[in-house]
Amino acid sequence: EEDYAIQKLLPIAKKDPIIAIHPYSLHKNKAWHKDSWIELTNMLTQKNIPWFIIGQGESFLHAKKNYDFTNKTTLRQTFALLKKATVLITGDSGPMHLATAVKTPVISIFGPTTKEWGFFPSGVPSIILESNLSCRPCSLHGQKYCPIDTLCMKKITPEKVLKAYDQLLKSQSLIAENQ
Repeated sequence: EEDYAIQKLLPIAKKDPIIAIHPYSLHKNKAWHKDSWIELTNMLTQKNIPWFIIGQGESFLHAKKNYDFTNKTTLRQTFALLKKATVLITGDSGPMHLATAVKTPVISIFGPTTKEWGFFPSGVPSIILESNLSCRPCSLHGQKYCPIDTLCMKKITPEKVLKAYDQLLKSQSLIAENQ
């Protein structure tokens, strides 16, 4: 029944690649910049790669109206949507861990937090994008003031995220596995 409901929400065949996007963060410094999310989703759209948005927050991306699930899903529906996704692109977030629970690969953008603090995804193929700066890690949850205006996040470009997506697809043969 849940699969049928999700199929109605997101009418994409399982074999077709589709990216889940989670652009929100509870902590400002852990959030990838809105302009970067907008540029990434524009690039995905130009390449005809379907995507949808999950999470809680103030919607700022221009998805097809029925593919923006911001503030519209239950936890169970979010799990089902993540299970349907080829990959989740997110920051260091709760949905990153939800995706690993349903075995959906993750591309995660890390700024102030690091692997040593135990926040990386586990158990699924994943690519972590992070900047090599001497000030990292700077805070456990990204709530500390950043004197260099979150340079760690700015250095991660939409092009790097798209390259990571291509690498993940090639290395894991995700499209073939989802057929």
